[in-house]
Amino acid sequence: MPKSTTSQETGRLGERWFISSLPLPWIFQPPHEDVGIDGVVVICEASQYNGLEFRVQVKASAEFRRHEDRIVIPDLKHSAMQYWVTGFTPTLLVAYEASSQTGWCAWANQLLAPIAETVMTTDGVRSLEMPTRLRVDEGVWDTIRTQVGGLYAAIGRKLVVAQTVGPFLHALEELSSSLKHLYFAEAARPAESQRTEEQTALMHQLEATAYRDAVRAILTLNDELAGAGVPIEGLKEYAREYSDRCSGFIRGFRELVATDGPVNCQVIAEGFALERRPLMNSIAGVIQQLSQAGNRAYRAQAKS
Repeated sequence: MPKSTTSQETGRLGERWFISSLPLPWIFQPPHEDVGIDGVVVICEASQYNGLEFRVQVKASAEFRRHEDRIVIPDLKHSAMQYWVTGFTPTLLVAYEASSQTGWCAWANQLLAPIAETVMTTDGVRSLEMPTRLRVDEGVWDTIRTQVGGLYAAIGRKLVVAQTVGPFLHALEELSSSLKHLYFAEAARPAESQRTEEQTALMHQLEATAYRDAVRAILTLNDELAGAGVPIEGLKEYAREYSDRCSGFIRGFRELVATDGPVNCQVIAEGFALERRPLMNSIAGVIQQLSQAGNRAYRAQAKS
């Protein structure tokens, strides 16, 4: 019979507690794989915030150690913290204390700002102090929805200020094209098990090119925004994380990103089938977040 440790049981208790604390219309989506978060919350309600989403990581303990007006969350991996501030979806860090049946929350990017350079450039484990001013109860969600809207609006304002409509649309075009090619590869006939060696090599080349072009599109957008003096935090980190995933089954992928022209690479065939859908979902998420940010910025500018 499988057994679990006390810390694992406390962790599951914290996750269930958080889900039960959410407003009823909001949707909690567990991740399809272990990517460093416990899930994504989608705000579903008849308001301007409908459709916005944020990632959630719940850390639970029987009792947290205190330091002045903060609780101390121990043993956090740098790799996990790097993921929390990667991409365009904000991450809410939640601390649940079983002994008091109380929880607190804070946005990961705000907690990590003072130590961002260390966390982003080194490996290891460290503790993190969280203020206790934002308690998770039925009254916290008005604050959370407003803050989520503000985080997305901040991205949109940067895009407007930078006047990056051209590069922005170009990035969306490239990402959409990559996603289209990956959908084609997934549905292509004959089935993978019935393809000739030549057909298999051709499809692997198509997929590798799609992954490469997606990374290049994000890096190009990052450079153009940085050149305009309004960089968006998370673009470069997202591209790096995506490259790391692709490097697991496409040998020399990082070199491919820096190479123009046809892709010629060695691959681990099983990796394409295992990683294709998660990586497609990731691109779709980036397209949604960039589109949403740009649309909100456009509406805000139209009203001004």
